[in-house]
Amino acid sequence: MLDTHSDALPGGGVPARDLRLRMQDTRRQCRQEGLPFFLLVVGVTGAARREAEEPGVGARIRAALLELVTTLPRADEFLVDLEDERLLVAVPDLPVEAAEVMAQLLIAGARELNLDGEPESRRVSLEIGLAFEQERELDFETLVMVASEGAQVAAARGGECAVHSELYGLLQNRVDRLRREAGDASEAASEDASEVALEPAETSADVAEPEAEVADAARAPAEPDERERLAAQLQALVDRDAKRRNQREVEAELRRTAEAYAAEAVAKVERERRRLMEARNPAPSNPAASITAPEDHAQVELLQRRLAKLVATLEETERRLQEVSSRKDLDDGVESAYRAVQGLSGYEDDFEVRSAMMREIFDANLALRRSLGGSGSAA
Repeated sequence: MLDTHSDALPGGGVPARDLRLRMQDTRRQCRQEGLPFFLLVVGVTGAARREAEEPGVGARIRAALLELVTTLPRADEFLVDLEDERLLVAVPDLPVEAAEVMAQLLIAGARELNLDGEPESRRVSLEIGLAFEQERELDFETLVMVASEGAQVAAARGGECAVHSELYGLLQNRVDRLRREAGDASEAASEDASEVALEPAETSADVAEPEAEVADAARAPAEPDERERLAAQLQALVDRDAKRRNQREVEAELRRTAEAYAAEAVAKVERERRRLMEARNPAPSNPAASITAPEDHAQVELLQRRLAKLVATLEETERRLQEVSSRKDLDDGVESAYRAVQGLSGYEDDFEVRSAMMREIFDANLALRRSLGGSGSAA
């Protein structure tokens, strides 16, 4: 459990802040998936007196209690931290019926607690508080306070019991009030902290007692085979819950497989849809690309030569026309000059038709030259 409990505990490897965040994330995930979640706060009755009589014994007892926690079923899934010198144990995905049995088993085990370096076991009385995930969404710290409150009530009763205070609403209101007051001045915040430190004892005496539920079986005198009986009871609950976990894992695997098949089917349908759309609406051909394909080079060169001749003829025609029009001393025989240009004569019947045709050829030539980027010029 090196990476599942606080570095404030013997052998711990996780900073307290990181561990609390991990606890909160674990609880949030359980809530989202509808899985059970509960907390245990485990304290030692008369811890201050023991420490005064034997300095350093408190740390040794906590180390032995941590070792006792690691012997519980599915302990590798637990998260363990310290809360006011008590062990805070977060238990995910175990049925809530296991919480009280687990508390009773810890109490029975502490009656014969083996401390490091001591040849004989010690009898230690535990005070345990419980807190369960509620239907109403609460702050994680509210659950911690409920479990701590239960431990205080158990301590007031002399230990050897587990208490579920059920003060969720009251303590959630306290958390909300503290959150609102968090922005106050430091002096006011200090006064509030002193008030909060006094409130748990007052609540334990005045409020928690009537509402607390005590695991009476944990108060009973130790029986010779009590630990074995409780261990078998807890293991039975765990085994029964294993079927639920296995079924959930199978369902999760089936769901992942179904989602993968669905995604593949959707992708296949989308590819088919695109293929049909492309077949129905083919992409427009690129004229420039088609006429510049390698197999069409010979035809392009032939057309370019013909265009070059046509352009040269047209340019020569324009030059002759400009030359004729610039002469001012022409006599009535001016038609002879036109007659030398492609045989056109203003008196011929098809003069207008042939002129229009020449103009259309000229315009088409210019358009084709622009589309080819200037290739096929007369130069």
